[in-house]
Amino acid sequence: MLPIFMENYFTYRNANVRFTTKGKGPLVVLLHGFLEDISIWNRVNKYLSSNYQVACLDLPGHGKTECMGYVHSMELMADVVLELMRQLNKRKCHLVGHSMGGYVALAFAEQYPDKVTSLTLACSNARADKSEKKQDRTRAIQLVKTKKELFVEQAIPILFNTAIKSNTRAINKVKEIAHNTSIQGTIAAIAGMRDRFEREIVLKFAPYPILIVAGEKDSIIPLDWLQEQALIAENCTLEIIPDIGHMPFYESPLLFESILKRFIDRV
Repeated sequence: MLPIFMENYFTYRNANVRFTTKGKGPLVVLLHGFLEDISIWNRVNKYLSSNYQVACLDLPGHGKTECMGYVHSMELMADVVLELMRQLNKRKCHLVGHSMGGYVALAFAEQYPDKVTSLTLACSNARADKSEKKQDRTRAIQLVKTKKELFVEQAIPILFNTAIKSNTRAINKVKEIAHNTSIQGTIAAIAGMRDRFEREIVLKFAPYPILIVAGEKDSIIPLDWLQEQALIAENCTLEIIPDIGHMPFYESPLLFESILKRFIDRV
């Protein structure tokens, strides 16, 4: 299937980075999560691009963006986002990050706060991994080295509320994307997430509006974590989407799109 949007590339650290851009107006940057690529944003991209310039990129080691080392830190990926903005000649942007993309958005916001117009965390959070979770990620790296296909088959379904039978098609689509992610890219991202820093302070002192979108049935990021973090920021909106897991743009696309656009429009 041909891509819906024209593909573009730039080079960063001798690696090719794929991105798309559509529309005119203030810049919105959409950052996908772990084992995903820019295609997860196709609906959101089309929805927002009538009023905004919407840019999506494959984060390092994902989609058609090449790997940039053995560990893809959140700071490294944030610098790739900065280079994207330079390529587009944009000074500020609305940042939208899903899951790992939210960790990247928080790293970007910490390093370049004057370049952020608003920050949206979709099923993502500002806490670092605790020791038990770090150990889980290290074990995941070992599994990926020898049985990546098994890892993907186990990791993707739990992102969704599997009690909803209509999610089966989306689960299979995300599995396809994840299976196409290289072993090196998968390991580098897991290591980067494992080693990421606590960034609740970014929420507390953010000079821009923040939106947190939570899935009521999310088994990856507990709802109470996001409720607690929403209280940290002075200018934060928390939206809880009922009956969905970790994938709002697939599980409840119309509601997610309307929540996101209403927030960005208000900013």
